[in-house]
Formats: sequence, C-alpha cells, structure tokens
Amino acid sequence: MFVTGSHNDDENKLCVWKFPAPVSSMNDDAENDVDDDPQVVSTMSFKGCVTDLKVVSDDLIFASSSLGSVFLYRYSDQLQCIHTWEKLHSFQNDTASATGISVKGQDVATVGEDGKLYLLNFNVNQKIREIGSSDLCSFTCVSYLRHHEVVAGNSLGYLRLWDLRSSSDASSNLLTLSREQTSVTCMNTHPTQSHILATGYDDGSLCIWDMRQDRKPMSLLEGHLAAVTELLFHPTNPDYLYTCSLDSSVWQWDASNLRNPVSAFPATLGNSFNFCIFLV
Repeated sequence: MFVTGSHNDDENKLCVWKFPAPVSSMNDDAENDVDDDPQVVSTMSFKGCVTDLKVVSDDLIFASSSLGSVFLYRYSDQLQCIHTWEKLHSFQNDTASATGISVKGQDVATVGEDGKLYLLNFNVNQKIREIGSSDLCSFTCVSYLRHHEVVAGNSLGYLRLWDLRSSSDASSNLLTLSREQTSVTCMNTHPTQSHILATGYDDGSLCIWDMRQDRKPMSLLEGHLAAVTELLFHPTNPDYLYTCSLDSSVWQWDASNLRNPVSAFPATLGNSFNFCIFLV
C-alpha cells in the first residue's frame, strides 16, 4: 500500500492505494492476465495543496498544506483526520505554506515559507515551541537527526542545525556549500547513522554531510538535470539511496561506502549509480 497527495488540482485529495493480491495462473493469454495496477481504496478531500507526506506507522499519516496547516490521519479501512494544527505557518496578513515535516517518535517538526520551525507532539493540541529564522527566507525541508537535534534547509541553500535542549532559538550550526546559492529542496537522515544527512538541491545536485563536522560536505554529486524533489535512504538496507527529480528520473545510488566515512561517495558521478528509470 502507499499514499499520494495532489497539488494544484481543482479539488486536492489524499489517496490510499493498494496493489491487488497476486494470483497464480497457468494461462499466459494476455486477455486472462491479472490486472496488477494499484487501486484507490480510500480518498479524502484536502484543504490546499499537499506539500509533504510522512507515513509514520501502519496506520498514521502526516500531511502538510500550502495553507500552512499540518494534519494527522489514521487509516483503517478509510482515511480519518484525527488531529489538525490549523494555519501554523502564516505571514502577517496572509497564509504561508507549510513546506516540510519530520517525525521522531511522538515528536513532529514542521517548517514553512514564513521561515519558522514549529515543534509539535502527537498528544498536544497546540504547538510546543516556535523557532524563527534569522535568514529572512523560506525554509524548504526539515529532518530530525536525533530527538534533540533537528536540521532545516532553506531557499538560500543553508542548513541550520538546532540543539533542542538549548533554550536559545539560535541555531547551533550553519552549513552551506561554497558555490552559487541554490535552494535545498529535500533531505533525509541515514536510518542507522543519524549523523549522516543527504540533501538534494534545486540544480539537481546531491550532498552527503557528516553533521559532526562543520561546514564541509563529505561528497557533492551531480547527476540530475533538474531539481531533486525527494530522496530517501532505504529504511532496511541503507546501502542504497534513492533520488527523484523534475527531470522525470528516479536514481538508485550505491551508498555502501558510508560504512567507511573516509571514502564516502566518489567525488564525481562516475559509476556511483546502479540504474536510472525514466518515467513517462
């Protein structure tokens, strides 16, 4: 099963999809082939555009909205909205899009176009903490490293790291690439090495960071021809990193060298990817 959210439709929706159960057949006739296309099993109208989705368990789904809200859904046989944090992100006289969500246990972090980071909890109706950016620009994505550490990327290409144990709203670290500024578009933390962070950029490049080290990435890779829209370490086999892009491709990268941080990824693209799928 998987979940999708729509963007810029007349009526935006969340949909839960399911693949049909495999059926063995001795008949190879095309007319008798079992339809293996996924089917929508539940759908729900959504306020605004869906800007991020996080599936946190078999039945819990977080979604963020272009109207600044964050929603928590439960899926059993049907989608059900069980909690809403209404219009968290806003400008003085207008709404601001929520642009990213990250979940760690019961804790939730969300960032938005208003340049703010909000900390939430499953069991609390109101926001727990609000942290503003000093860069006066939009945050684009967010990820927990550990329960007390959260990192956010912004439209200027900066990464800001906060130690949530501190009462100060100032970030404890600021990282950027020494090149022309390009927006950070997505990020993902390594599932077994929480200090390893992968980030994608608007120009199609990809960076691997060791967040224990200041300012300098372990690797900078150039592969995609357009913005990287999402990236993900495989949750049970993190030797593989997947990226997708506005160039209509999905790439699988060999990340096994991260077990030896000295070598990490190759410095150039080379043969670091296993395959490229072009979507039509």
